[in-house]
Parts: sequence; C-alpha cells; structure tokens
Amino acid sequence: MEIEIAHLERMSESGKSLLRLIQNNGTPTLDLLVRESIQNSLDASLKNDVYDNVEVRFDVAPFDTNDLAPHLKTIGEKLKKLYPKKSMYISVSDKNTVGLTGPVRYEDRVGGEYGNLLKLVYEISKPQEKENSGGSWGLGKTVYFRVGIGLVLYYSRIFDEYSKTYESRMAAALVEDETKIETLLPKTLFDRGIAWWGKKDTNTSVGTHRTIPITNEKEIERILSVFNLSPYKGKETGTRIIIPFVDTKKLLEETVPESDDINVSPPYWTKGSVEEYISVAAQKWYCCRINNRSYNERYRDGRYLKLYVNGQRLTFEKMAPYFQLIQTLYNAPWTNNPKFGKSEIICKNITLRNVFDTTKNKAIAGVISFTRVSASDLKMTSPDNYDSPYRYIDKVADPSYNNPIIAYVRQPAMVISYEITGEWCEGIPTTGKDDFIVGVFSIIDNMIADTNVSLEEYVRNGEKADHMSWSDWTGPVFGNKQLQIINKIQRGVRKTIRENYGEMTPTKIDRRNIGLGRMLADILLPDGLQMPTGVPSDPDIPDPPGPVNPSPSSARLGIRYESEPEYSDNSINLKVKINFAKKKKAILKMVVVSETGLMDGKRWEENIGKKFPVVLNKLTVLRVLKRKAKKPANLYEGMAIIDSNRELAGIRFSLGKSDSFRVVDSLTMEVPTGENYQIEGIINYTIKDSGIIASMNLMEVD
Repeated sequence: MEIEIAHLERMSESGKSLLRLIQNNGTPTLDLLVRESIQNSLDASLKNDVYDNVEVRFDVAPFDTNDLAPHLKTIGEKLKKLYPKKSMYISVSDKNTVGLTGPVRYEDRVGGEYGNLLKLVYEISKPQEKENSGGSWGLGKTVYFRVGIGLVLYYSRIFDEYSKTYESRMAAALVEDETKIETLLPKTLFDRGIAWWGKKDTNTSVGTHRTIPITNEKEIERILSVFNLSPYKGKETGTRIIIPFVDTKKLLEETVPESDDINVSPPYWTKGSVEEYISVAAQKWYCCRINNRSYNERYRDGRYLKLYVNGQRLTFEKMAPYFQLIQTLYNAPWTNNPKFGKSEIICKNITLRNVFDTTKNKAIAGVISFTRVSASDLKMTSPDNYDSPYRYIDKVADPSYNNPIIAYVRQPAMVISYEITGEWCEGIPTTGKDDFIVGVFSIIDNMIADTNVSLEEYVRNGEKADHMSWSDWTGPVFGNKQLQIINKIQRGVRKTIRENYGEMTPTKIDRRNIGLGRMLADILLPDGLQMPTGVPSDPDIPDPPGPVNPSPSSARLGIRYESEPEYSDNSINLKVKINFAKKKKAILKMVVVSETGLMDGKRWEENIGKKFPVVLNKLTVLRVLKRKAKKPANLYEGMAIIDSNRELAGIRFSLGKSDSFRVVDSLTMEVPTGENYQIEGIINYTIKDSGIIASMNLMEVD
C-alpha cells in the first residue's frame, strides 16, 4: 500500500497529542479496547429482520513481521529492524454490521456527512450522531493506537445501497510520538507523527499525496493472509480492526492492581493470557448484553451480543457467576418473580418530580434492581471457589465486611461503572463476609420537561470521553441551569435500597472508633466546639480528657463537628461547619496521635519512614454562606465534590500531599480578603492502619 504522511498544519493534532487525548490512565488499555471496540460494533448493527445479534470476535495470535513489511511502504524495513520476526497481533472483527460506509473522500460528502470510514480512519473527535449510541465524543478510537506501536489496519466490507453491490475496503493508519528519537516515519521539519496507507487518490484536485482505501479483493486477501485471517464472503458485511506488534506481557502487567498489602494477589485471570483477560473484561462491561436475547425484546431494533474470543463463544453459562447476577438484575424488571439462586430480586422505579414531561410520560428516570446474595450463590465456596466480586471489578474493600455494589447502564447496555463508595452507595448498609448487596440501575428514556432532550441523551452527553461515569451538565436548552438529574437519581437509588435493607448498625469496633473520634475532637477543637453527645455507650471507650487551651491561631478560625462519624466501607464521613471570620486562608490537616504529640503527614514520614496512614479523600460542599450582613447570603447549595484543585463560590480549594510518599493529607481553602465565609460540608477520609487514632486540625495560613 502507498503511504500518505500528514503535513503540519494550523490547529492540527500531532501523534503525541492524539495518543494522550482520551486522558484515562487509570483504566487498563485492554479494558478500554474492549469497551470501545464492542461499542463501535453495537452502534453499527444492521437494522433488518434477518439478524437478531451483532457478532464480535477477538483474536490474539502471532504473525511474521517479514510478511507484513512489504505491504507498508516507507516503514517496512524499519519494522523488520525494530521488531521480532515473530510478533503478536490483536484483531477485533464484527459481523451483521453496516461496515465502514460513507464517502472515501471529503469532497464526496453529502450534506456534511462524514460516514463511518472517514470518522474512524481519517478523523478524530467526530462523535457518533446516531440516537442512543454509545459514544458522544469521538475520542475513544484513540485507544487502538495505544494497544500496540500505533499501527492499525482497517478492513471492511459494505453493501452499497445505490449500486446494490458489495465492496471491500482496506486502509492503515499510524499514530506515533513524533518527539521520540527512534520513529518509524522519516524525520522532517514538519513532523506530525501521523500517516495513512492505501492507494493513491486519482482525484488530483486534492493533491498527489492523498490516499484512499484499497478495494482490490486479491490485494486485501493477501494482506489478511499475513495474519491467517479470512475475508468476508457472500452477503457478509462488517469491519475488522487489526493491531500488530502488541506487547502482550506489557498489556497484562498493567492490568495487575497495585496494592500496599503483600497478601493481596492479582486476580487469577491476569496471570494467564491476553485472551483470558479480554474474556473477563468483556463480561465486566457487557455482561448485560452478552447472549441476552431479552435485550431484543426490551428495545426496538435490539440486537444481543454474540461474542467469541479466539474462536470460543462466550455464553451466559460460561460467564462468572457474579456477571450472571448482573445480567439477571438487568433483566429483572421485565421478568416475573425474578431470583438469583435462592435470593429474591427487588425492582423499584426511581421517580423524579418536576423533571420529565409528565403530559407524555411518567416521571420515571429508571429502575433499580437489587438483591442480597450469598457467597454460595456466587459460587465462591468449595468446590467452585470463584473469586470475590470486588476482584472482578478491580475494587479494594475492607476485609472485615462487604460494601454494596451498584452498577449503572443506559440503553447500549454497557456497564458504565461499578461503585462501592461515593454518591451511588453512601448510606446503603454493608453486610457480613458471606453475602453482598448488589444493584443495577437502568435508565427509562423519558423526555425532560420543556426540552427536546431525552434522559438518554442527557446522560450520554454528560459522560466523559472514556464513558466511565455520569455527571450533570448545563446548557441553553435548560436555561443554563444545572438540573441535578444524576444527583437525584443517586439519592433515589440509595434511599430505595436503604429502605428495604435498613440502616447499618455500628459494630463494637465502629463505636470504639466513634469514641476515639470524640476524644480527638476534644483535644483538637477550641472551647465550645466539642463533638455532640449521644455516642453509644461502650465499656471499652475511655472517658475523654479535658480540653486543652486552644492556640491563638485556632481561636480565630472555627470548625464544628455537626455529626458523629459515619462509617462507610473503609472510609469515614464527618459533617462539619468551617467559619473563616476575616481570615483569608486556612489549611485542614489530617493528623495522627502519637506518644510525642500530633503528627501530620510530613512529620510522620520523616520520623516513622513509612507512608502516612490517613488519606483525605474529599470534601463534599453542601453550602457556602457569606455572613457579611445581618442576613447571610447563600452563595452555593448542592453537593460539590472537592477531590482535586478547583474553585467554588469564590473559594479556592487545593489538596496537599505529604513530602515523601505523596499521600493526600491536607486541604487548603482561600477566600476573598475580609469576607466572613462559612462552609458546610462532609469530610471523607480513610485510615489505613486500624491501630492508630486519627483526626483533623484546622490552622491559619499566612
């Protein structure tokens, strides 16, 4: 194939910037590959009565570098020089999809439509416009360039509706960091690190350097044979993406979760092969749609997912029991008397007032399906010995009890995320080690009142580029107001499950910690700012010592504990009010009580030589008041999460880290000079060592 090297142009992306676009370094590349590629295939499903599924195949196998090199002009010899003769590739192919349709040239676009081919192969940031599709940013496709060396081959077969004929297309693209010393593309003054391969475009009006996909069936078949892959035949249409030169060892290494506990071993599937990990990742994100024929009944034009990994079909029976549970919960609202094993499943509508157009639809945002399931139902006991659900979803929970697990999905049925803490789970009771509370929230696609925006579109546009979470957003269509729909859904989910399973009863250990927290409050807080009474009595809790004299700096500031500490998973929530008086800047530091006095992160790590055992996770701001006049002005009311540096209601928040081990241990707050501010919020922190006593200290900053 002929090469086309991208020229440096104004406002053009470089290879280096493209590789960083999706900005998700916290999720393994293999997970991103599975999420993005399957979603692309599902979005491209054929809408006819012939097929009831979308077939997706992942293949991982070796190929000969010397066989591929001649097909890629300019870089062929470099490939043979830099990479082993026997290298590995990953291929993702789909069937019963439309393929890479659309024009092959920008000049051939009709009505500004790019089509699938131009969007995937030659463009970036061109989102999927199809209603109820998975992507809305157009950035997810950059993951293909991150899996291997940045080289990707695209093969597709389409049916042309106008000519009523089938056509094959193949092209290749390379995205590399042009700033590296060793690159595949020639070094020039105008390096961008981007190139395409195909055949020379005969339309000379756009220049002689332009390429378009090759369509010669024999040439395409020769290139596919390098990877021992067969072309589409007969009436088959679809797309195959081939990523050569993948480092399977490196891909697996980055899937192993880091842990401070030497006794925590990596999940068993990370020790095997890439194809084993892909199988589990596919279950993790698409268990609701794999082999799920009920999906077809649930949605118009619904197509279930038929999935193969290295030729082995993944069925419901072959999925891990935990993912079988998630699919069962997903189907439960449309099932009579749903159960999983011996566990009853509860389905409840989440209704929101004053959100939806109730003249046309009910005020339902979605359905939460949940159950309390036993370890034996999840086959965690002998002789099956399946892993804990937390291991499958890459979560670390307290070993003394089980956190609730909430998954949430919209119409494409990809699990957006699994949550065990935070806004989806706060207040849901924990359980013992032998059972789990698990729930799945599914959207009901109603229209938002006084707009032409559906809830599905609202949520889709509020997702970040990696589709790993939901967030509220504003826009002219909503009168530039934030509707807080996601926040209301989260509250509804928490309230519904809590009402069915009751409140968590503090254990003896919890009560002891509450007592210790109170004791620390008495030590740290100025006179008149003591913890409220009402701590459950426990003979093991010592009487707190009398308060010490506050320092001059703390007397100028004020912090009041508004509640007893609440324990959720392995973190602690404490409701507080912080008064600034006329001080401009203050710092809230996590501290540990030691024999030599209070130790902050810096002093702990200097003296102990180990990582500071208290982590400040976030401050949830509930309200900000300015008390300048007799009647306080309400500057903010809501639920703003401060877990990174940001500004809210004129206050600048910045997180601080310990010097040696970079543990987040403090929060600096800076208000406008001379203003009397009050912050009401919830501080969330984690104690990594159960043997220490920890609390917080508020100090003035010059």
